[in-house]
Amino acid sequence: MKQYFVLSTLIFTLTTLTRCAIVIPPTGGPKDDKAPTVQKANPKVGTTNFKGGTVLIEFDEEIEVDPNLNNIIVSPIIEGQIEIRERKKKYLEITIPPALKENTTYSISLNNSVKDITEANVLKNVTYAFSTGPLLDSLMLSGKTINIETKQPIKETLVGLYEKSDTINIKKHKPLYLTFSDAQGNFLFNYLKQGEYSLIALDDKNKNMLFDNQEKTDFIESISLTAELKKPLILELSVSDTTGNKLLSKKPSPLKQQLTFRNGIKNYSYKNLNTTNRLYIFQDKKKAKDLTIYAQNFEQDTLGFILYTTDSLGNNSTDTLKIDSQKKDVYKEAISFIPISKDIITGFNTLSFTISKPVIAIESDSIFINGLPATNKPFFSKNNDSLFLTLTPQELKDDTTKLDFRNSSLIFYDKDSLKRSAFLFTKADPSNYSTLEMKIQTKEPNYIIQLLTEDYTILSEYKNITILKYDYINPGIYRIRAIIDKNNNGYWDRANPILHQKAEPIYYYNNDKLSLKPNWELRDLMFIF
Repeated sequence: MKQYFVLSTLIFTLTTLTRCAIVIPPTGGPKDDKAPTVQKANPKVGTTNFKGGTVLIEFDEEIEVDPNLNNIIVSPIIEGQIEIRERKKKYLEITIPPALKENTTYSISLNNSVKDITEANVLKNVTYAFSTGPLLDSLMLSGKTINIETKQPIKETLVGLYEKSDTINIKKHKPLYLTFSDAQGNFLFNYLKQGEYSLIALDDKNKNMLFDNQEKTDFIESISLTAELKKPLILELSVSDTTGNKLLSKKPSPLKQQLTFRNGIKNYSYKNLNTTNRLYIFQDKKKAKDLTIYAQNFEQDTLGFILYTTDSLGNNSTDTLKIDSQKKDVYKEAISFIPISKDIITGFNTLSFTISKPVIAIESDSIFINGLPATNKPFFSKNNDSLFLTLTPQELKDDTTKLDFRNSSLIFYDKDSLKRSAFLFTKADPSNYSTLEMKIQTKEPNYIIQLLTEDYTILSEYKNITILKYDYINPGIYRIRAIIDKNNNGYWDRANPILHQKAEPIYYYNNDKLSLKPNWELRDLMFIF
């Protein structure tokens, strides 16, 4: 490690990116768009044997100082309060308390704390460093913080270095050294001492410099600093939940119980306590935290059951609940019965419908196709929230197919019935769709391939496939990613820093998006990870 005695020249770390306030420039010359620059400091940057007191930094123009302590980063953390203020118009005064550790190098970074008084051009960063001993530590460490799910940078992430120890508890212990990522997710440590460290990144929303449940986090268990690391480190943050899921609210009504959980629900099941009545569980795909439990009417006053859920973070929870019976007629919620698509694609003869509440009976004789009774009976998804009807080749011979659900063809859990609903389906024109075919190549034994929209909504996912193929896919912008399912549990596991578990890796095809246009074919693509 490079260390050195009192410097005769000024060492200063500063970044001069600026932003301009909307003010009227003075007449008689060009507008000033430059932030203040440092001229000198007393004591000099890099001073050794420092015992505390005041530091005076001179700028090239008159300044204004924002004393907001949230903009001041001190590493290592100092017992006591740092104070800053302007002096004599061009000077910044820093008061450093005397409670300093021996033979320790400190750095004080003032982020967005200094601006000029004419145009309010902000100096993004000023760093002052000193040592309480005869040597100044000089190692550096850099990297980037990104969202592991989107690979996009996360700004203002707290990045902390802890001395390597088996007793570190990031819920109770603050880091020894700390810094924050910038708008591009980049972070930088200066003036580090050689040694063994653990590196933690936190999306520290409450600014307490500690890990709290539901905060995004990632970590590197061990870093040996004996020289500067030439390659920047990448920290991929994910939301971490170390306490499990929680049922936040219940909204009971006859034959129904609406539930809201803290986290999105991935899997669910139930067990009856005092009856054999079937329950129906509906989940809004856009509100994965919400479940609605339905029951067909029953004789007793209440129906008890145990609900088992696994949330999107992999936490399991068990809740004992009940549903009240319907003693009298109540308001019946509106029926929504909608086809997922009105195109009939060659080779796919099953029509799909979404249903807003459970169907408990079907009158198949009341379903007609092109004026004739339907040949096949409809069938349902597991929880009766979707209906499917497979058409025969004879029923599909024309370019258009009319499907007619007559009155009371569907009976719902609350004794409501479907009013007559007719739909016209058309054979799909292949030129309106795209074709996508991709080969998967990996040495990983277990993985999940996901097709996503541009805004990262999951459209479909597949386990351990070797070819991803869509002959009829709507034009648009998509993303394809792979999740390495290390524990083979069928879903993505996030980071848990308390258990020293990192998030399962995620890779994106080509680190970019796929744009599909009508009548396009994208074949021979290779996704290697």
